[in-house]
Amino acid sequence: MARLVWLPVAAWLLATSAVFATCALSGRSPFRTAPWVRWDSFQYLDISRRGYTLVGCVRPSGLLAWCGNAPWFPAYPWVVRAVAAVGLDHAVVAVVLAWLFQLATVLLLWSSFYRRRVDFEAVAAVLFAAFAPGLIYDYAVFPLSMLAFFTVLYLRLLSREQWLLAGLTGFVLVLTYPVGIAAPIAATLALLTAYRRVPDPSRRHRALLSVGPSVVALGLLPVVQAWSTGHWDAYFLANASYGHTLVEPFSRTIHAVELLAHRQLFTLANAPYAQALLVTFAVACVLAALVFKHAATTPFQVLFALWMLVAWLIPQATAGTSEYRAEAVLLPMAVMIGTLPRFLAVALVAAAVAISIPIEVLFLRGTLI
Repeated sequence: MARLVWLPVAAWLLATSAVFATCALSGRSPFRTAPWVRWDSFQYLDISRRGYTLVGCVRPSGLLAWCGNAPWFPAYPWVVRAVAAVGLDHAVVAVVLAWLFQLATVLLLWSSFYRRRVDFEAVAAVLFAAFAPGLIYDYAVFPLSMLAFFTVLYLRLLSREQWLLAGLTGFVLVLTYPVGIAAPIAATLALLTAYRRVPDPSRRHRALLSVGPSVVALGLLPVVQAWSTGHWDAYFLANASYGHTLVEPFSRTIHAVELLAHRQLFTLANAPYAQALLVTFAVACVLAALVFKHAATTPFQVLFALWMLVAWLIPQATAGTSEYRAEAVLLPMAVMIGTLPRFLAVALVAAAVAISIPIEVLFLRGTLI
């Protein structure tokens, strides 16, 4: 069995070594929890330890508001709580789970979409998945690696038309991270477009099985929060002061291009903009390959393109979010990296490896949320 999985395991070990080495060179021990617990990490740990909270507070502006951990989604903290229930430290469990989900994602992507092959396409895809933009958030106490795993699983199950299992996976996705809703949205749009030849009753049945549980998950969140806080709208009350409004989605990419034109992009401080440019370029390359490389686009390719666009647009078009963190949501586009022309695949993998280090340094310094 070890011989069969050496490629994804080697890629994960390479990425893990790079992350650990950068952490050690920054003067921190990668085998302690402190480097991996930053900002929102404390909210996830708080949910795992005592559930949801909502309290009145005064913002720095002097305005009265609602505070608490209600804006953070529960699936990852619930898993942490379940494992830690045997007497383990919640922070240790959260860190180890993040690492294991990252490994499981690379393994799943390779074994399912590349059928355990060891060729150029498989190597490129696995390496990009292991070093995908936003890499540090797959190792810290955040649900991004868990989200990546279930997104890859959801896409795979839909590609095999296993609608009910996909729907159950979508249930977990929606409760893991806000951008997790991108996959069920893409599935709905694909069923309305790419599956037009399927009779309407069959399409409705597929939609009910593959998307219905995600709708149930959306309804479950306010129930859970009401049970803990007494407020059905706790999520919205606590979120109101974060300024999440719609903005022009290409602003970060445009600014990155301007920095590149002025030779200011490749500095440590501007690393998040370099990552934004890389992600935008990778999305464009994959979309172009899906549109122009294949004479007949399959329903799964339509589904994948829709998922990628929605997952990219949601954080980019929302003010008040940490876009550089949300870009880690796009790890599953590694599925298509191996299908790109070789020079593009190599360039994207090399860029992903290069940008992962400065992003981690900024994270460890507390600059990135």
